[in-house]
Amino acid sequence: MNDIFKLNGPLFTLLNRIANLAILNVLFILACLPIFTIGAAITALFSVIYRSNKDDHLAIAKEFFKAFRENFKQSSLLWGIHLGMILPYVGVTAYVIRSFPVFTLPMAIIGSVLALYFIVPYALQSQFKNSVKETMKNALLIVFRFLPYVMMMFLVGLVLLVILPVFYRQTFYFVTLFGFSVTAQLQLIFFKKIVTQLEQLKEG
Repeated sequence: MNDIFKLNGPLFTLLNRIANLAILNVLFILACLPIFTIGAAITALFSVIYRSNKDDHLAIAKEFFKAFRENFKQSSLLWGIHLGMILPYVGVTAYVIRSFPVFTLPMAIIGSVLALYFIVPYALQSQFKNSVKETMKNALLIVFRFLPYVMMMFLVGLVLLVILPVFYRQTFYFVTLFGFSVTAQLQLIFFKKIVTQLEQLKEG
């Protein structure tokens, strides 16, 4: 029973984990404020979550800024490409839905496919060093090959970051303190399954 209250016991490990998620969430929000840094912030978030799962004593702030710097160029380019896809889509969709309501469903489907795709490149970038072109190509292949896992990653983000704060206002403080880091933590569960299966395919 006394082992629970030791510094390396389960209670303090859990409390440390919760504190790290809160710190990481705040760092991520601050890193996203300039807007053009969002890609690097997402990659750093995934990177630190992945490493902290292996090391309970990881220096969260130090590792976050290290991953942010290391991935800044490629992740910012990815983010720029994604913005170049998102903004025209939003404009075209608004026009089409207003002028031709019959096309609302097809545009929603296209938007869903884009949303599914945008999750994967940053998770890949956080763990594998490839060119932006290779990362985008691999992400597209993963979406089609492992669609159920990618859909689960998407649904986790949709529920925790959109549905809860919009429809359940009392969760606002939870999302502010833990929303993004907990989302990344849960998404990585499914992404690790993808990576494991890819490694098995290579070995086979």
